[in-house]
Amino acid sequence: MPLHLTKVAFGAESVDHLAERLR
Repeated sequence: MPLHLTKVAFGAESVDHLAERLR
């Protein structure tokens, strides 16, 4: 898996977790 893809997936997951907390 390309590193930049891993970073994008990781960033998306972080955003997802933040969204869950803000809900």
